[in-house]
Amino acid sequence: MEGTCGKICDTSNGVVRKVIKRKYKGFSAMQQYHIQQIAINIVKNNNLKLIVVPKVFDYNNNSYSMEKIDDSNPYYTDKSSLNDIFKKELLIFYKEFEKNGYFPNDFECFLQKDNKICIVDFDKFIKINDKNDKKFDKETYLKNPFIPQFFYY
Repeated sequence: MEGTCGKICDTSNGVVRKVIKRKYKGFSAMQQYHIQQIAINIVKNNNLKLIVVPKVFDYNNNSYSMEKIDDSNPYYTDKSSLNDIFKKELLIFYKEFEKNGYFPNDFECFLQKDNKICIVDFDKFIKINDKNDKKFDKETYLKNPFIPQFFYY
């Protein structure tokens, strides 16, 4: 699979490698690895039942390895009866990320075979600082959580 920011290469044993090709904007492989690790810890530490994040394994200058997921069923907030639980967990996810100095800006979700929702694609999260904090309305996200696939700063 290839996107505008990188390419996902299937390796083996349920592991994929994300190769970063974006050079002008966004996070490096190392930064994406660390942001994804924050997301994993948020899910674990808050005992989220519906949201999952693929495990990450290693990184170098232009790529990192993570657990392979089923990406055949994109999930949107109005798609299933899991919506209310998902929104509650998404609100926790947003608030915890904010505590860690980031805010989810653009990511993708995929419904897994076990009905959990996997969040991926951490390259466009916003590093919160005075300069960009006023460019987006995070209060809207915190009042009514949704998947910001088409929200750009």
